[in-house]
Amino acid sequence: MQSSVFQLGRQEGEKQGELRARRDDFTRQFGKRLGRALTGEERTTLLQRLGTLGADRLDDVLFGLSPDALAAWLGDPSAA
Repeated sequence: MQSSVFQLGRQEGEKQGELRARRDDFTRQFGKRLGRALTGEERTTLLQRLGTLGADRLDDVLFGLSPDALAAWLGDPSAA
């Protein structure tokens, strides 16, 4: 029998792991689409937008924009 505190801790750990994996996946996919690694600023912008816009919107951007337009979108933190 596991305590509820243990179960909550495990669930929180799993949630954090899933979020980290999601961020890593988007960072890798955007980098592949651009044909290069993201800069630190682009990575920060991407992760902020993942939190505010959500994964579905990032998918739309990733697959809907050309690499040049994608770079411009990442380069302008005020664009959504």
